[in-house]
Amino acid sequence: MPGENDDDVKSIINLLLRLKRLGIKHALSVNPWIPKPHTPLQWLPMANDDIINSRIKALRSARTYTEFSTYNVLDAKVQALLSLGDRDVSNLVFEASLTGLDRGSWRRLLRKYEDLLNKYVYSWKPLNSELPWSHIRIPGAEEESLKSLLFKYVSEVNISLPT
Repeated sequence: MPGENDDDVKSIINLLLRLKRLGIKHALSVNPWIPKPHTPLQWLPMANDDIINSRIKALRSARTYTEFSTYNVLDAKVQALLSLGDRDVSNLVFEASLTGLDRGSWRRLLRKYEDLLNKYVYSWKPLNSELPWSHIRIPGAEEESLKSLLFKYVSEVNISLPT
């Protein structure tokens, strides 16, 4: 999650170890946060592969669970890019349609279109700019309400918005 740090992961591991000591069996599902349009965190970037993979590895290595699952990081990046991108992503979508749509094809395409990942997935979106989906109106997801929730979130997790 935006604002999450290594200390947060250590706290989760400590909680999992306490559960194990208490004899509480649990399954653990660890999934990358994927920014989505029309949500309060739509302006925030997704963590990069290294951060996500290291945190998944740390949680997996705790071995406190009866079952462990995770959402594939490559799939998360593709999902983020397709949900956040605009017409710039159309060539990638077209090229993807010509492949087998397997993970190898997606890896090659994301390397080729790395600039789109950086633009849409790994960057802060300016609060005062129009987003690719701003023309779509969803009741309850008005931009000012979403910004208000974003400001509340960033103040609670103690991260700064770029100016």
